[in-house]
Amino acid sequence: MGRVAGKSDSNTAEARRGHSRRRAVAWFLARWSMVGAIWTGFVALLFLAWCAYDCRGR
Repeated sequence: MGRVAGKSDSNTAEARRGHSRRRAVAWFLARWSMVGAIWTGFVALLFLAWCAYDCRGR
């Protein structure tokens, strides 16, 4: 009932494999974007702390 006439199981498996690969790539990019955002925030805090320390000494 779920099979479409004229399509073999290998085509369906290839489509699933491509879909899971896209999902894996999207998850990889999302995860490393979050890691990059965290590091960017950390560096920004260090910069602000350095600015506060530098201005206080003048």
